[in-house]
Amino acid sequence: MPSTNPFITADLREFLDARPDPTASFGLNKRFNAIGGRLARDSTTVFQVTAGLRGDLPFGDWRYDLSGQYGRVDNSTEQSGNVSRSAVQRLLDDPTGGASLCEGGFNPFGLTTLSKSCIAYINRNSKNSTLSEQTIFEGTIQGGLFQLPAGQVRVALGAQYREDSFAFRPDSGLSQSNPIVPHLGADGLPDGGRIGGVEVAGFNPVQPLTGSTNSTEFFVEALIPVVTDLPLIKRLELTLGYRYSDYSTIGGVQAYKADVDWTVFDSLRVRGGIQRAVRAPSIGELYGNRDISSPQIGGPVNAQGAPVFGGDPCDIRGAYRNGPDAAQVRQLCLAQGLSAAAVDSYVFNSTQIQGFVGGNVNLKEETADTWTVGAVYRPNFGSALFSRLSASIDYYSIKITDVVGSITATNQLQGCFNATGVTNPTYDVNNGYCQLFERDPLTGNVINSLGLQQNLATLKTSGIDLQVDWSFDLADAGLGNLGSLNLNYVVGWLRAWQRQDAAGGPFNERAGTIDSTNGFTFPKWKMLGSVNYSNGPFGLGLRWRRVGKMDIYNTANSLPAINYFDLLTSWNVSDSFVLRMGVNNLTDKAPRTWTPGIQSNTDPSTYDILGRRFFVGVTSRF
Repeated sequence: MPSTNPFITADLREFLDARPDPTASFGLNKRFNAIGGRLARDSTTVFQVTAGLRGDLPFGDWRYDLSGQYGRVDNSTEQSGNVSRSAVQRLLDDPTGGASLCEGGFNPFGLTTLSKSCIAYINRNSKNSTLSEQTIFEGTIQGGLFQLPAGQVRVALGAQYREDSFAFRPDSGLSQSNPIVPHLGADGLPDGGRIGGVEVAGFNPVQPLTGSTNSTEFFVEALIPVVTDLPLIKRLELTLGYRYSDYSTIGGVQAYKADVDWTVFDSLRVRGGIQRAVRAPSIGELYGNRDISSPQIGGPVNAQGAPVFGGDPCDIRGAYRNGPDAAQVRQLCLAQGLSAAAVDSYVFNSTQIQGFVGGNVNLKEETADTWTVGAVYRPNFGSALFSRLSASIDYYSIKITDVVGSITATNQLQGCFNATGVTNPTYDVNNGYCQLFERDPLTGNVINSLGLQQNLATLKTSGIDLQVDWSFDLADAGLGNLGSLNLNYVVGWLRAWQRQDAAGGPFNERAGTIDSTNGFTFPKWKMLGSVNYSNGPFGLGLRWRRVGKMDIYNTANSLPAINYFDLLTSWNVSDSFVLRMGVNNLTDKAPRTWTPGIQSNTDPSTYDILGRRFFVGVTSRF
């Protein structure tokens, strides 16, 4: 902002005139709300066609199955509430404060309003379009191979070709930027200020992206009956599988599995197995352009004002500057470019910083090793009431190496400033975490956080899933011919969720925690239950969703558990027409909030942010 702007207040003018160069411009940070909220409207069209041919082969009981699929998704996003930086700069630079360009000009100080002509002058609407296409051809044959004492060995063989393509075309206003150039003072010479950069403020600017990948895969699976009709072994079967995949991006990879299915007796079945799985990086992960982002980093204090490991570590209010290593933190802040004049009074009031996200063509595949063990119980009491009761419980343990992802801005700062005590114990400015962001030489604020896709180190998780299903006719319970009930209950317990960002680095335990990073919400307990009643063509159901209590990561605060209830109804009008109606979030439960949350101080991927809502739908069969 130039020092000649007519809206500069008297007290600010006095401060500016006390500088060595009273005519120098100065930086101005402002969150715009005078033009209204940032709104996006999405429209998506999906087209898919599948065709296939199956039949018998002329030998044994062998069969073939050939299929082809084509899918296309067209999406357009209309955005409003963007601001043109160059237009704002023209209003600021204008000797009349912008009054010669639009009615009333632009007063940037305080919660001011703008005239309609000024809003039109700086507002920029945009429209982005995305096209995704997928083509798949697959063929399989299966049948009996040979006979064993316990039964027939059955085999399935197959091959698949898949091609994925993606094209993202942003609005020209979101994909353009102005060159960053020095700002000129009253004497026509650079005065240390800068103008330019990304043209649009509001929705993050993005660059166009196109790309495609394809793969060819061959697979085989065998079902082997091992033993049957022995004491405590009603039947024991082994399933073996192998898949070879050749990707256009990463080359050839292999996957395999071995599963055991043990029927102890008619009511009890035990199952388990091991599996090696691979996932090739997607188009966006490989070829995504480097785009502007505004990652969350939290704040330096909690709601009670106590220091926490959040926000900018150089903020004098946070736990970094008030802990046992405060002197080393201060020296690292200076080494990164924070001035000696500002380091002991530096505060950063925003919960977001400037960063970049994008792809990485050097990514390789993720590799996962999984093992599971579980049991299924279906009681056989000879009673119709319990004939459709079943319960299952499964334990899983998963370890993924070379995880594709990005090191979040929060983890970059925490790693650089040694929040865990092991990522940078010497507070070295050349530490790998410290190299993922910079500081603005004029303000000292964190900028250019690099959230590019990388093959991170390791992710480990384990837990237990329990499911109970029970359906019965009310007549079986002695209640007359009044219909039937169906009860379902699913509960998940997350034992551990640990992520290691760099080889040799620490594993951060995240089970039971939530923070200000998208996707980092890990309740230890989640539950889904439902009770459904049906009588003839009518159905009525009540669904119960529960998200357990979670601690806010790196703080002493927590969010209590939350329960949602949904009411669902259906009416089979005829054999080919079904009418459905319902209410989601029946009690209009508000989401859990904390400061700072992911979006609007909450996590929209975990909590219901829409409140009570109604729906109606129909299904017609031809």
